[in-house]
Amino acid sequence: SGFIQIMEIIVKALVKHYLYCFFIVLYTVTVYCFFAVVIVVLALPLGILLIAAPHNKRFERLIFWFLDLLYKAIIAAFMVKVSRNTYNPLPDLPVIMVANHQSAVDIMLLGSLCNGYPHIWYALSYYAHFPFLGFFIKKLGVPVDRSNNNRAAFSLIKLIKRVASSSKNIIIFPEGGRFNDGTIHPFLRGFVVIAKKTGRPVLPIFMPYNGALYPPRSFFIYPRSLHVEVGPLFV
Repeated sequence: SGFIQIMEIIVKALVKHYLYCFFIVLYTVTVYCFFAVVIVVLALPLGILLIAAPHNKRFERLIFWFLDLLYKAIIAAFMVKVSRNTYNPLPDLPVIMVANHQSAVDIMLLGSLCNGYPHIWYALSYYAHFPFLGFFIKKLGVPVDRSNNNRAAFSLIKLIKRVASSSKNIIIFPEGGRFNDGTIHPFLRGFVVIAKKTGRPVLPIFMPYNGALYPPRSFFIYPRSLHVEVGPLFV
């Protein structure tokens, strides 16, 4: 009877494991299908708008309205709970948003926090070479080349010049990469230089669970709730 009980436990564990695997596959495929719909409905029209009016101030509000819908639609496609804790109401003035980076989900969450407010991404040039993502990075951000100090400094100067005469938020991942080990890594100092040169306040943002939902370099997506801590502002 002891052997039979052990076999029953093993069979139940295997069934539970394979049912969970089937659920993850089904969930992942469903989310990717939603992604495809969002890309066709929102991302393609936004791309056309960016090509047709890349620097036209009259179209800026429409561009970031579309972009805000894109961020929020992709987050909704995950079908998970998103909670937010803000120390202060989100400001209506341009800020430097600095956040930890675990997953591609970070981009959507940070972008959605802007609520359509114009913003510029400060992203690694590595991502600017991706066929689809690279287009949006080049149009809506400043790629930074960290292959050597001179190129990194040039990218930083280019960003400072670009925002000097604008009122857009700047979004930066100061760790300089994606880290999904549960710790905050040492910051690069670029955002400090930008803050001092522009006089803009810094808005710190912490997102602890994004790597559990959509781990880096993973095809599969795991249903995990999301949480974001925002603020307080500091100079």
